[in-house]
Amino acid sequence: MTTTTPVRVPAPRTPDHDTLPATRGRAVTSLADPALVSRALRSGTRLAAEALTGIAFDDPCCAARQRELVRWTTGVTAEVRAHPGLRRDGDVPLDAVLARTDLALALFAREVSAGAPALALALTDLADLVEARLSAAAGLPGTARRGARQALFALPWLLDACHPAEQAAVLRSASRGELLTLRLGARRHAATRDAVLGCAR
Repeated sequence: MTTTTPVRVPAPRTPDHDTLPATRGRAVTSLADPALVSRALRSGTRLAAEALTGIAFDDPCCAARQRELVRWTTGVTAEVRAHPGLRRDGDVPLDAVLARTDLALALFAREVSAGAPALALALTDLADLVEARLSAAAGLPGTARRGARQALFALPWLLDACHPAEQAAVLRSASRGELLTLRLGARRHAATRDAVLGCAR
C-alpha cells in the first residue's frame, strides 16, 4: 500500500487570511478552482506592488529580498500571462503593462534603487488591471498551462491563498503529482513570500 507524505503547509502571512471564507465568497475546494485563482492573482499582484512601493520609499531591501522579489514577480506575471480568462482580443493594455513590468523588473534585478520606483508603478498598474478584469468577469474561465518549474511556484502560491479552513479540502482533491509539487515547493515558497513581505530572517 502506497502512503502519501503529508504536505506541510507554511503558515499564511498575508492579511487576507484574517478573514473567514464565508465573508469572501464560497470556500474553495481545489487548486484549479476559479475563485482561488482569482484570489491568488489579486493578492499576488497587489502584494508585489505594495512591497515595491515600500522599497521605492526606502523600505529596506537586502540582496536576498531583492532576489526573492524578482522570483515572486516573475512567477506572478507568468500566471497573469498564461491565464486565458484575463486576456481580451487584441489586448494592448495588458501587453503594454506586462512589457513595462518586464523592463522595470530587469532594472530592479540589477539595481534596487534605480528599479524600485519604475517597478512599483508598473506593478500597481498591473494589479489595478487584474482587479478590474476580475471584477468585471462572472468567473475566470480556463486554466493556465504550466511547466514543471512554474508549477513549483504556482501550486504553493495557490495553496497559500487558501484560508486555513479550506486547505484540507484542497489537499484532499489534489492529484499525486500536485501533492509532490507542493511538498517540493512549500519551503521555498514560504521563504519567498516572507522576503516579499519583508519578514526574512
